[in-house]
Amino acid sequence: YSDHSMMILRNRFFKSCVFRTRLQKWFRDLGLNGKIEKDAHGKPIKINGYTEANRYEDIKMVVTHSSLKYIKFFHAPMTAIKQWMNTVDDVFGIVKTDTPTTYFGGKYVRTNYQLLNTICMTEEETVEFLKQNKNIINKIGSSSKAFIAYVESCSGRTNDTTKEKEIDADKFFESPYQENDDYFNPRFEVCRKLVGLNRKFDRTYFYKVFIRNYVKQLSKNIEIGKVLIEGTYATIVSNPYEMLNYIVKQYNIEPGQEGHPLMLREREIYSTFFDDGVDILGSRSPHILPGNILLSTNLRSDEIDRYFVFNPQIVCINSIGSLILHRLNGSDQ
Repeated sequence: YSDHSMMILRNRFFKSCVFRTRLQKWFRDLGLNGKIEKDAHGKPIKINGYTEANRYEDIKMVVTHSSLKYIKFFHAPMTAIKQWMNTVDDVFGIVKTDTPTTYFGGKYVRTNYQLLNTICMTEEETVEFLKQNKNIINKIGSSSKAFIAYVESCSGRTNDTTKEKEIDADKFFESPYQENDDYFNPRFEVCRKLVGLNRKFDRTYFYKVFIRNYVKQLSKNIEIGKVLIEGTYATIVSNPYEMLNYIVKQYNIEPGQEGHPLMLREREIYSTFFDDGVDILGSRSPHILPGNILLSTNLRSDEIDRYFVFNPQIVCINSIGSLILHRLNGSDQ
């Protein structure tokens, strides 16, 4: 899991979405190393929260109270925390990880009808929006090479079993090529493999009937809102840098209080998927109305780059003193 930036972990009475952080680098940069000073009650003096670690180097993960479901059975949270930590082991179940889309090496994603309905495009805008996908379908209907290239780029499969082949999305859209859901359909598998073995197979009646039905299915996908666009599905993390500061008592998490300035302001996001300074249209999936659409600007941050390892499937937002979670239809942070 070294190539992932996010994991949802479970243990007994525990569930948390954790993100890859250079926690030890953060401690070292602040001069926090060696023995952890604690008060008479066992609570650390220089950091917030509770830990049974005796040295900063032993702290591997930091979670919030909401991650520990065991607390709700106790009136005294510290009693629950200590009892839980002394009972469970350090083996966690991994429920989910961040995963790129299957389209063109994770560079493209498919929309849904909710997103298209809430954007409220005009007829002219819709025609322009669908031009690229119509071009793809036309290429698949006229070229078996286009069919194979699309399948290999969108399914992760290749007719050459010795290596993976990645198709450049821009080149694909420029000339004769497009898509499918049911990669395990027997008829689909037969055509995919036979065309790869013998290009003349595309002259057979079997292939011509198959590709005609395949193109029809692709057209139906567009009719129900499944349109390929540049983008990704990302996991949201809210104020990660502010939480690091809060750990070491250098930031008051309450809005309006003194502390370090926010890394991101309202309508600003951090994502390595998009270029710095570009405007991004985003939404939670699913959502219900145009008011759940968010237009934001992508800003890169040296601090986030320094202390976090976020791949393109992670997006950072600011929810302190902001209504962004309401705008995103009750999005989790």
